[in-house]
Amino acid sequence: MFLTMAAAVKELDNVNTSNNIGDVGDAVARGSLMGARGNSGVILSQLIRGLTDGLKGKEYVTVQDFADAWYLAVSSAYRAVIKPVEGTILTVAKSFAQGMKEAAAQDYHLEKAMEHAISKGNNTLQLTP
Repeated sequence: MFLTMAAAVKELDNVNTSNNIGDVGDAVARGSLMGARGNSGVILSQLIRGLTDGLKGKEYVTVQDFADAWYLAVSSAYRAVIKPVEGTILTVAKSFAQGMKEAAAQDYHLEKAMEHAISKGNNTLQLTP
């Protein structure tokens, strides 16, 4: 997963500082896919792709936008795996997305929403083998 993220960050070297967030997202998604190693790397790259696709074209992002983007990210990651197995990074990502959805429904600001979603994801992580 480190190599996936390192490739994503390296791809930012090819982005002009005047590019919009959509261009930055495309670069990160492209880099993560090219640098993905192993199942977890590919899943991570698909989470990134789904997240960036979900935020594309946004001038600013609401908690609801972020929750919707995370659901798209999780859907992309599940589709990338032939036989998705619960109790993996997929399950933790799905739990995080559910936490973001709950936070949006409670009208939390972004920081509180992230804390809630991270806590939900971490609780799920503790239950994985």
